[in-house]
Amino acid sequence: MLKALAMILLSAAALVPAFLFPRYEAPQPTGNFEVATAQFTYTSDTITDYFTGGRRQVNLGFWYPEGTAGKDTILKNVLHTTVLTQQDDRVELYQIIDSSKIGVFGHSMGAAASVWTGREREDVGAVINIDGPYFSEMVYDANSDEYAATKEQYDTPVLNIYSDQVWVQLQDGTATGVYAGNKISSQICKESYDVYLKGTKHLTLTDLSLTSPFLTYLLDGGGDEVDAKESIELENKIILEFFDDTLKGEGEFSSAGVYEQ
Repeated sequence: MLKALAMILLSAAALVPAFLFPRYEAPQPTGNFEVATAQFTYTSDTITDYFTGGRRQVNLGFWYPEGTAGKDTILKNVLHTTVLTQQDDRVELYQIIDSSKIGVFGHSMGAAASVWTGREREDVGAVINIDGPYFSEMVYDANSDEYAATKEQYDTPVLNIYSDQVWVQLQDGTATGVYAGNKISSQICKESYDVYLKGTKHLTLTDLSLTSPFLTYLLDGGGDEVDAKESIELENKIILEFFDDTLKGEGEFSSAGVYEQ
């Protein structure tokens, strides 16, 4: 009986990874080049890590077009990092970088950081906020115990992509709260667009919805009303159209609005 029980437990344990991360069909690149990747660890010369007391290190991954003779959209150099040597692989990577066309985007807290980056840096040409709050565009009022928008002019073009979970908070009829800055995006931003993917939840807008539907269901507190793969492909199409317009001057972004899949 013990052996049988052990076999059952081992079999169950072996099935867990397949259950959490089932096989899936990833969206295929639509451009003219294969996608190359590179990973580096940058060490700051000026910033001390709060937890270790040593110099701050950041792990960074690059995805870029392989075999192209042109440039892409990553910074030519990273500020406050160790000096690169000619033997460093990063030197070759930086040769295809166009620092005059920088676009940043992120999801949730990464989106908030992207908006903040667009506020602080003059060399950022476009920002995409995926389901994140405008933390850089609001202040906390201790008297009212509420967050309020600063209402300062924001000069970088912004595309906001929202799920049901955030969209409903933007429509609550108040001018305060965590999304106070988002609520007046059209007023403070020189150029602002909203996309609402109806039927999606917070993590539907990430690759986790493809790699682990179960974890997405668990963390989002329920299932989605849309096909995850179709939603990701639509999101990718909209992102590409926005960056093509704002960074390359190709076409005109016209995909703002509400989408029912």
